[in-house]
This record gives sequence, C-alpha cells and structure tokens, in this order.
Amino acid sequence: MADITISNLSQIPVLGGANSIPISDGSSTFRTTITQLTSLNLPIIDATGGTITNITERGIKYRIHTFTTVGTSSFNITTALNNPTVEVLIVGGGGGGGGHLGGGGGAGGVYSNTGISVSVGTTEVAVGSGGIGGGTAVYVPTSIGENGGLSKFGIYSTPGGGRAGTYYNNDTFYQDGANGGCGGGGGCSSNTYFPLPGYGLRGTNNVLGENGGQGGYSGWGYTGGGGGGAGAAGETGAYYTAGDGGSGIQSDITGISKFYAGGGGGSNYHTSGTGQILGANGGAGGGGDGGSTRHPYGTYTAKNGINGLGGGGGGGTQINGIGQGGGAGGSGIVIVRYPVY
Repeated sequence: MADITISNLSQIPVLGGANSIPISDGSSTFRTTITQLTSLNLPIIDATGGTITNITERGIKYRIHTFTTVGTSSFNITTALNNPTVEVLIVGGGGGGGGHLGGGGGAGGVYSNTGISVSVGTTEVAVGSGGIGGGTAVYVPTSIGENGGLSKFGIYSTPGGGRAGTYYNNDTFYQDGANGGCGGGGGCSSNTYFPLPGYGLRGTNNVLGENGGQGGYSGWGYTGGGGGGAGAAGETGAYYTAGDGGSGIQSDITGISKFYAGGGGGSNYHTSGTGQILGANGGAGGGGDGGSTRHPYGTYTAKNGINGLGGGGGGGTQINGIGQGGGAGGSGIVIVRYPVY
C-alpha cells in the first residue's frame, strides 16, 4: 500500500488502523500507525495561535505557543486525543513608576500551571499592557501613573502590577503605592510620613506577587520605595538610598531559564555631596531602574519595564525643581507548551 500523508492531526481518525502514517514534530518525521498510537495512549494536541516554536528537552519534544501582542487573541485546538493537558505561564503587565520623586512600579502578577486540561475548541488569551509612567508635573495627581493590565488564558488570569506612589503635597493617597499583582512602591514625602507600599497577591488564587517597599521622606533624602516583584518584595527607601525593585521568578518553560516580573526601582533625590547618587535598580525580570538627581554618566531618567516580561517601571526623580517622569511598565506575556509525538 502506498504511503498516506496527512496535513494535520485531525485527519488521524479517518485513516485505517493498519496504515502506516508519518507524524512530524516540525523538524523530524516518524512513521507509526493508528493502532500503535492507540496502544500507547499518548495525549495528542494539534493547535494554532501565537508564535509557535519547537524544542527538545530531556529527550521529549515540546511545542510552544508564545503570545506577546497586547490585547486579546486565541489558542485554537483542532485535535485533542487521550485527555491532553498543557503547561501555561501567565504574566500581567507591569505597573507604571511614579513621576516626580516616585517609587517603582509593581511587576505584573505571575500564574503558572503545569497541568491544565484542554479539549477541541478556542481558548481566549489576553496579554496585559504595561501601565504608563507618572507625569512630570509637580503637585498634580497625574504624577502617579497607572496599573498594568490583566493577562489571561481562558479562566486563568493574573492582574497587572500596581502603580507607584509619587510626591504630591503630602496627600497620602497619591504618595502610597497601589495594590496589584505585585504592589507598587511608595513615593516620597516632605514630612516624617513614610509612604506605604501597595500589596501584591502573594499566593492568592495561585498568583505570585509580592509587596512594594515603603517610600522615604525629606530627612532621608527623598527616596522612593521599590516595586514588588513576583519573587521578592520591593525594598524600602532608606537614608539617601532608594529601594531596589523586587526580583521576579525564573521559568524555563521556553527551554531557556529566565526571569519574569521584576519590580521597578525607586527614585533618588538629594543635592548634598554624600550618599547615593544613583536611582535604585530594577528587579531581575524586566524591572526598570529608578531615576536620580545626579548620575555619573549624565543619565537621570527613569527606565521603562521590559515588554514581554511584565517588569515595573522605574520611579522618576526631580532635577533643578522640575519633576521627571516615571518609567512605563513592561507588557505581559502568555506562554503555552505541550509535548508532541
């Protein structure tokens, strides 16, 4: 009998059990039969959506669907045999850093699941946007920036990071960081009030997300708190030392181990000749560095969180009495993978 070639796995059920058929993982082709596939009881998925790549890990071949475009799209399964499951990593968009003596934005929350059951049909996917950074104007509420956007895979979701606090006429609402997947860092204060951080989900609904760090006050050199990361809380603004963003978490779902969801660094402002002159570091996983009044390389601006990692934006400082903008948060990501045979 001549070879029978199939163009996709959905054609398998219409072929005879004894016919030899090719099964491809995208790089290599193997020959098998319907009878053999049935006896092995292997889960088989054929799907489209996102950017598709193939890897081999410890002798097992995996197909990976990566969604990075902000907004909604879909994961479409045309074949699902033998009760298949998929592994999913979901990262929300990072929160914006506070402008004008602001804290660092919180990273997007992270949801990870190695065994989500799937069937034939369409699953909605959403990638959250990064929140905008706070503005440059002095003493206006718009200096606080915005939270990051929610990311999801079907019924599983995680919110974006909380926006950071800013320096705003001693109004604690604007100085405090906002809650989110990971909490935003507190901004700065001109009195002895230490602006509070926003709170992360910290395991609620299986979402990873830590708290931001408290902001400092004028007697401490106007130091912003770091944004929370998925793996560690943001640091509190200390004496002439802004708080670093919290570290994200590592995942090797793509075959390469990397960090996701790091918090943004807080801003630093002082004019004396002592103490820290750098803005705080963003957390591993795409967190943006905070701005600084003086910098040895002449760079004062806050850095954006990295898109596709859900990092929080860095906090903006003040230079010569002029408020500097906070960094924008980085957009999130959704990654789906499953074995192929």
